[in-house]
Amino acid sequence: MQFPEKPSFFYLNELECRLLAPRLAFQKLMQAPRGRQLKINGNIVNVPADVANTVNMLPRLPNETSTIKVNLKRKLQYKSSALSLNVRPNKVAEAGRWLVNNGNLYKDEGITFNDTWLEDNSNNLVFDDNCDDQISEGSENVDCNADKTQQILTCDDDNNWSEDEAEMPAGITDTMLTSPDFLTDNERQHILNLAPGEGNRPMSIFRDKYSEELAYPGIFLGQKRPDNTKRLTKVHYSEICKSELRRSDRRSAMCVENLL
Repeated sequence: MQFPEKPSFFYLNELECRLLAPRLAFQKLMQAPRGRQLKINGNIVNVPADVANTVNMLPRLPNETSTIKVNLKRKLQYKSSALSLNVRPNKVAEAGRWLVNNGNLYKDEGITFNDTWLEDNSNNLVFDDNCDDQISEGSENVDCNADKTQQILTCDDDNNWSEDEAEMPAGITDTMLTSPDFLTDNERQHILNLAPGEGNRPMSIFRDKYSEELAYPGIFLGQKRPDNTKRLTKVHYSEICKSELRRSDRRSAMCVENLL
């Protein structure tokens, strides 16, 4: 029941893992009245997502350590976001390419990436000073209505970047290496709004056999748990959960959403 070995570069924050997950497990977490421990309120909504479109929407930044602010939403029309953090596009792209090449579940889902898209300069997304969303010469314009995964970058009448959300929480894993191109004079970041599961029909977690492995690539790395037919000793799901929580590899115990 050992976890798959994690590559040295595969250390992503929560939102970066969500962008690479073929399944999005939306759940409402609340604090209990006593003890203040987290609990689930309502049902878990398991929504399939198009990983290739999501990763392709991220701008390719020249600096590998640059970060951008991303809001993950259920629908783009919603003002509130399910998760808001800073992400590193280069890290997401590198991890996505590794998952496609090495994750059996990703191969079964038919997820593919262009092997040269990271090196293709024509895919670099450029934001100019006039708040125009452009792509460098020689590439096609982004059609936000063509894909379910969309981006919204708005500007006001004074040609300053603005966002419908009044609240912009700082990412838990923010760094001081954010590209200056993504900061405005009033120190507000360009925000990329993504809704990878918009328009897709939710799937029951009881019928989606590998929904847990697909929803948390940071834990299972695109690999399925072995079936009992491939084990020397049959184990129950409860025994698997206890093992994952107690083992020295804390990747599962540190993920609150996976625990609940």
